[in-house]
Amino acid sequence: MNCIDIRNQLLADPGSQDHAIRSHLNDCADCSRFANDLLVFESDLNRASKVEVPEGLASRILLRQRLAAEKNRRKKYGMATAAAFLLSFTVVISSFFSFNLGDVDSQTLEQVVLQHINDELYHLQDHKNLSVQQVNSVLKNHGNQLKALPGRTINYAGACPIRNNQGAHVIVGSDSGPITVLFMPGEFIESRSHLKDKRFQGVIVPTGHGSMAIVAEDPQQIEQLERELAAQIIDLS
Repeated sequence: MNCIDIRNQLLADPGSQDHAIRSHLNDCADCSRFANDLLVFESDLNRASKVEVPEGLASRILLRQRLAAEKNRRKKYGMATAAAFLLSFTVVISSFFSFNLGDVDSQTLEQVVLQHINDELYHLQDHKNLSVQQVNSVLKNHGNQLKALPGRTINYAGACPIRNNQGAHVIVGSDSGPITVLFMPGEFIESRSHLKDKRFQGVIVPTGHGSMAIVAEDPQQIEQLERELAAQIIDLS
């Protein structure tokens, strides 16, 4: 496949793990950047879609439309509709950029990790049964590789944005449910920390290139996988 074929397929499935696509991305820097930009755009779009519209906005927009129509029903109805749409769009975009520039920058790394996992809950349903080699193709730009994960099923692996850096999102199976592992290059921490919300618990541990988060619903599975990864991760620095 050429670059145009690869990009067309990535537009349909930005997180595709197809072997031919991954092989092409490994060799083509332009397409690799294109794939990463798509993943960042999808993550931003997902966040924007979850911005809450202020209460009563719809009523105010409808009232404005009716007043404009009463003044000049034929000539100004279209303009009122456009103004209402522009107002809604401005509120959403303004809220989105306010969220990105304010809340994200002020969030702790623990909050960023939990938000990322909750934004991509659909990956917890993946069951791709990936090989270690496929996972390492995702990790190759992050300074780490896996030797093996005996007895474990790897359900998903893909690139993902973590703040201003490109990270890797891996999901491993366990007896009590999926476990998320986020490799976060550039997110350096001084010591091991814990995180928790209503559903998930986890830890963030320092690595040579930044940090790594391990998050699941069963805390016992977190400790077990942390020990396994400590023995199986190769630092390529």
